[in-house]
Amino acid sequence: YRTQRRGGKGKLGQGLKEEDVTTKLFVGNTHTSLLFFSNIGRVYRLKVYKLPLAEPTARGRALVNVFPLTEGETITNIMPLPSENDENQNIVFATAHGNIRRNSLADFHYIPSNGKIAIKLDGGDKLVSVKVCNEIDHVLLSTTLGKS
Repeated sequence: YRTQRRGGKGKLGQGLKEEDVTTKLFVGNTHTSLLFFSNIGRVYRLKVYKLPLAEPTARGRALVNVFPLTEGETITNIMPLPSENDENQNIVFATAHGNIRRNSLADFHYIPSNGKIAIKLDGGDKLVSVKVCNEIDHVLLSTTLGKS
Protein backbone atom coordinates (compact mmCIF):
# COMPACT_ATOMS: atom_id res chain seq x y z
CA TYR A 1 0.00 0.00 0.00
CA ARG A 2 1.11 3.53 -0.66
CA THR A 3 -0.17 6.72 0.89
CA GLN A 4 -1.68 9.31 -1.40
CA ARG A 5 -1.36 13.05 -1.34
CA ARG A 6 -4.04 15.59 -2.20
CA GLY A 7 -5.83 15.11 -5.50
CA GLY A 8 -5.16 11.39 -5.78
CA LYS A 9 -7.46 9.40 -8.01
CA GLY A 10 -7.05 6.09 -6.22
CA LYS A 11 -5.73 2.84 -7.58
CA LEU A 12 -7.43 -0.14 -9.17
CA GLY A 13 -7.43 -2.93 -6.61
CA GLN A 14 -8.45 -6.10 -8.41
CA GLY A 15 -9.15 -7.04 -12.01
CA LEU A 16 -12.49 -8.85 -12.16
CA LYS A 17 -14.57 -10.33 -14.94
CA GLU A 18 -18.12 -9.04 -15.38
CA GLU A 19 -19.73 -11.92 -13.47
CA ASP A 20 -17.18 -11.86 -10.61
CA VAL A 21 -17.64 -9.89 -7.43
CA THR A 22 -15.59 -9.53 -4.25
CA THR A 23 -17.73 -10.75 -1.33
CA LYS A 24 -15.29 -11.01 1.58
CA LEU A 25 -12.16 -9.16 2.55
CA PHE A 26 -9.85 -10.26 5.37
CA VAL A 27 -7.13 -8.44 7.22
CA GLY A 28 -4.22 -10.56 8.38
CA ASN A 29 -0.53 -11.18 8.04
CA THR A 30 1.40 -13.83 6.13
CA HIS A 31 1.16 -16.36 8.96
CA THR A 32 -2.62 -16.13 9.31
CA SER A 33 -4.27 -19.48 8.63
CA LEU A 34 -7.32 -19.54 6.39
CA LEU A 35 -10.02 -22.21 6.52
CA PHE A 36 -11.67 -23.11 3.21
CA PHE A 37 -15.01 -24.96 3.50
CA SER A 38 -16.43 -26.85 0.53
CA ASN A 39 -20.05 -27.50 -0.39
CA ILE A 40 -19.72 -31.21 0.50
CA GLY A 41 -18.57 -30.50 4.07
CA ARG A 42 -14.78 -30.75 3.77
CA VAL A 43 -12.42 -28.15 5.21
CA TYR A 44 -8.94 -27.22 3.97
CA ARG A 45 -6.37 -25.09 5.78
CA LEU A 46 -3.74 -22.90 4.18
CA LYS A 47 -1.45 -20.15 5.45
CA VAL A 48 -1.61 -16.85 3.59
CA TYR A 49 2.03 -17.01 2.48
CA LYS A 50 1.29 -20.29 0.63
CA LEU A 51 -1.34 -18.64 -1.58
CA PRO A 52 -0.13 -17.89 -5.12
CA LEU A 53 1.51 -14.46 -5.33
CA ALA A 54 0.05 -12.06 -7.91
CA GLU A 55 -0.07 -8.41 -8.86
CA PRO A 56 -2.77 -6.22 -7.24
CA THR A 57 -4.72 -6.04 -10.51
CA ALA A 58 -4.44 -9.77 -11.30
CA ARG A 59 -7.53 -11.97 -11.48
CA GLY A 60 -6.05 -14.67 -9.28
CA ARG A 61 -6.00 -18.44 -9.59
CA ALA A 62 -8.82 -20.96 -9.37
CA LEU A 63 -8.98 -22.80 -6.04
CA VAL A 64 -9.22 -26.11 -7.87
CA ASN A 65 -5.51 -25.57 -8.68
CA VAL A 66 -4.66 -25.01 -5.00
CA PHE A 67 -6.63 -27.81 -3.27
CA PRO A 68 -7.33 -31.43 -4.28
CA LEU A 69 -11.05 -30.83 -4.89
CA THR A 70 -13.20 -33.69 -6.17
CA GLU A 71 -15.52 -33.34 -9.15
CA GLY A 72 -18.50 -31.17 -8.26
CA GLU A 73 -16.83 -29.85 -5.09
CA THR A 74 -16.55 -26.07 -4.78
CA ILE A 75 -15.32 -23.77 -2.02
CA THR A 76 -18.31 -21.98 -0.48
CA ASN A 77 -16.85 -20.30 2.63
CA ILE A 78 -13.46 -18.84 3.51
CA MET A 79 -12.63 -17.59 6.98
CA PRO A 80 -9.46 -16.67 8.86
CA LEU A 81 -8.64 -18.93 11.80
CA PRO A 82 -8.66 -16.75 14.93
CA SER A 83 -5.16 -16.47 16.39
CA GLU A 84 -6.19 -16.55 20.04
CA ASN A 85 -6.81 -20.01 21.47
CA ASP A 86 -10.13 -19.48 23.21
CA GLU A 87 -11.87 -22.66 24.38
CA ASN A 88 -15.23 -20.89 24.22
CA GLN A 89 -15.06 -20.27 20.47
CA ASN A 90 -17.08 -22.52 18.19
CA ILE A 91 -17.80 -22.92 14.52
CA VAL A 92 -21.46 -23.08 13.48
CA PHE A 93 -22.41 -24.88 10.25
CA ALA A 94 -25.70 -24.36 8.38
CA THR A 95 -26.84 -26.57 5.50
CA ALA A 96 -29.27 -26.07 2.62
CA HIS A 97 -31.81 -28.44 4.20
CA GLY A 98 -31.90 -26.34 7.38
CA ASN A 99 -29.61 -28.44 9.58
CA ILE A 100 -27.32 -26.63 11.99
CA ARG A 101 -24.33 -27.93 13.93
CA ARG A 102 -21.74 -26.49 16.31
CA ASN A 103 -18.15 -27.71 16.73
CA SER A 104 -15.32 -26.49 18.90
CA LEU A 105 -12.79 -24.32 17.10
CA ALA A 106 -10.03 -26.49 18.58
CA ASP A 107 -11.15 -29.32 16.26
CA PHE A 108 -9.81 -27.33 13.30
CA HIS A 109 -6.27 -26.48 14.42
CA TYR A 110 -4.80 -29.53 12.67
CA ILE A 111 -6.07 -30.27 9.18
CA PRO A 112 -4.14 -32.54 6.78
CA SER A 113 -3.19 -31.22 3.35
CA ASN A 114 -5.89 -33.30 1.63
CA GLY A 115 -8.58 -31.80 3.89
CA LYS A 116 -10.77 -33.03 6.70
CA ILE A 117 -14.48 -33.83 6.92
CA ALA A 118 -15.94 -30.92 8.89
CA ILE A 119 -19.56 -32.07 8.74
CA LYS A 120 -21.19 -35.21 7.33
CA LEU A 121 -24.08 -34.32 5.06
CA ASP A 122 -27.11 -36.33 3.97
CA GLY A 123 -27.58 -37.08 0.27
CA GLY A 124 -28.37 -33.94 -1.70
CA ASP A 125 -27.59 -31.57 1.19
CA LYS A 126 -24.97 -28.81 0.82
CA LEU A 127 -23.02 -26.67 3.26
CA VAL A 128 -24.29 -23.10 2.98
CA SER A 129 -22.66 -21.03 5.72
CA VAL A 130 -19.94 -21.27 8.36
CA LYS A 131 -19.40 -18.71 11.14
CA VAL A 132 -17.33 -18.39 14.33
CA CYS A 133 -19.32 -17.78 17.51
CA ASN A 134 -19.08 -17.96 21.31
CA GLU A 135 -21.24 -19.75 23.87
CA ILE A 136 -23.24 -16.57 24.54
CA ASP A 137 -23.92 -15.59 20.90
CA HIS A 138 -27.40 -15.87 19.41
CA VAL A 139 -27.90 -17.48 15.99
CA LEU A 140 -30.76 -16.66 13.61
CA LEU A 141 -31.32 -18.67 10.44
CA SER A 142 -33.57 -17.30 7.72
CA THR A 143 -34.44 -18.09 4.12
CA THR A 144 -34.30 -15.82 1.10
CA LEU A 145 -38.09 -15.47 1.40
CA GLY A 146 -37.73 -14.03 4.91
CA LYS A 147 -38.86 -17.08 6.85
CA SER A 148 -36.90 -18.00 9.97
